[in-house]
Amino acid sequence: MILNLKGAEANLPTTANGTNFSAATCIKINVTATTGDVVITLNTEGDVLIGSTTLVAPSAGGTSYFVEKSHTDKIVSDTGSVKATPVGFTIS
Repeated sequence: MILNLKGAEANLPTTANGTNFSAATCIKINVTATTGDVVITLNTEGDVLIGSTTLVAPSAGGTSYFVEKSHTDKIVSDTGSVKATPVGFTIS
């Protein structure tokens, strides 16, 4: 896997405001929790719900997921045990 980093890794916000991660359209999400599931939510720029999903926290931690979004969409987590990095991607 090749990662095209577009910014620094940061904790995913747990507030309703969320972040658009510098207008990134793809976010790499790393679940650092070792127990319990994590819910991430994607909202529009105006804080209208687009959708949410549950990410499974493995017993050993360190599972990564990728989320594609609009550059203005904001993402938030229900727990502080999630880190995210804006990344680019290409299909070849």
